[in-house]
Amino acid sequence: TIAQLCKAGRAELVQTIGKKALIYRKNPQPNKQLSNIHRYK
Repeated sequence: TIAQLCKAGRAELVQTIGKKALIYRKNPQPNKQLSNIHRYK
């Protein structure tokens, strides 16, 4: 299931649409030049 996948991958479920799931896993060593996720905290 999706919950098991998230738990095994240490990820968070963001959204599900039908049989599709969007999951997010935080990078332990983020590169601020490659991602703007750090701006939204």
